[in-house]
Amino acid sequence: MIDSHTHLDQIFKYHPERIAWLISRKCKVISWAFGDNIQTLRDLASYLANQVRIIETLRHTGLPCWFLTGIHPRNIPADLALEAIPELLMPFIEHPQCLGIGEIGLEAGNNREHDILLCQLALHPTVQHLGKRIGIHTPRNEKPQITRMLLDILNRLSIDESIIVIDHTTPQTLPWVLDAGFHAGITVSPHKTSLKELQIMLGNHAEETNRIMINSDSGSEFYEDFVKMYHTPALKKSVREQIGSKTAKTFFTLPGDRR
Repeated sequence: MIDSHTHLDQIFKYHPERIAWLISRKCKVISWAFGDNIQTLRDLASYLANQVRIIETLRHTGLPCWFLTGIHPRNIPADLALEAIPELLMPFIEHPQCLGIGEIGLEAGNNREHDILLCQLALHPTVQHLGKRIGIHTPRNEKPQITRMLLDILNRLSIDESIIVIDHTTPQTLPWVLDAGFHAGITVSPHKTSLKELQIMLGNHAEETNRIMINSDSGSEFYEDFVKMYHTPALKKSVREQIGSKTAKTFFTLPGDRR
């Protein structure tokens, strides 16, 4: 199994016993950036550096894990200058365990968020040259409107669709993301997507599961739904393996255990 979107630093902080749980279930994990209490640029830089330290620590415990680095729209400090973003992110992007930029996107859709997002997306030639990827966040509130905004931004920038996954898609937004040529993430949890909803989504896009990946988005709260769904007889084994492992492995170009 590959949980294609978690927050391992928060799991390590709030649910340390779950690390052994993930290892015992042979789960590989991709941790996206999202910090607590980010108020200043110093807070953000410290958080991103700590994310790397935790990934390195957890790999030594036997958990196959990687990370995406970036500035979440809920982690934008007031003193962050746009011109500081490349210098801030590039050392992390170049880290051998980094798979790209994420979790970036829009939350409220205001001008400040747009500017920060555009500055991060401007790094896409370097990200693509390094063989890495971009993970995009969509919010719970105003999801259809914000998803449309994001798709419009990405369309104007003409970024290669094959390096982008847009996450937290719903029955309404999933077809928009797939029609635009992107990969789509579906978060399975009590707060986001249920098994019944997932079945409907997959039924409507049975020929496109090679661009769909599921995840738990676990962090300060831990959800077992991803693992349960990977084993549920309610879905064909081939479908479970595709959306619970193969799509993410191919998209992120993961070998058996990337070192």
